[in-house]
Amino acid sequence: MRFALLSLLAGCSTPTAGVYGVTVTNTATSCPDDFFPLAAPVDTLEIEVAVKVPEVVLQLIPEEHCPLDGMAFSCEYAGQDDEVDYNADGLDALTTTDAGIRGEWSDDDSLTALTSLSSVCEGTQCAELAETGKPECTVVWYWEGELVEG
Repeated sequence: MRFALLSLLAGCSTPTAGVYGVTVTNTATSCPDDFFPLAAPVDTLEIEVAVKVPEVVLQLIPEEHCPLDGMAFSCEYAGQDDEVDYNADGLDALTTTDAGIRGEWSDDDSLTALTSLSSVCEGTQCAELAETGKPECTVVWYWEGELVEG
């Protein structure tokens, strides 16, 4: 009896494999209006869920492969993480930008996710760098998605 119950629970712990259409539902930011990443990355995002691997594949350039852990996934965007040292430009400032996505299925065919981009600065001249359009700030995009092709 116990094995049957565990098997039943384990069988329900992954989303339906297939392609999901995901759209932005809200944006929150501490960045100024003219900050580049304030616009949503794309209007809609397609993600593919491969349960056998298990992974979530984000259809971006470049493609991102995120590990799927039961009904959730999380990963950093390899193409967006960045560290820039402005000392060669005469400013005592080092900025680090981190970006990533995480999501969770509310049922087998529906998910919510959030994408975030955060920029931080270390050094004595971060205020001067912010005046040139490179402030410390964070942008978060909230997404909802449904299975479109199973």
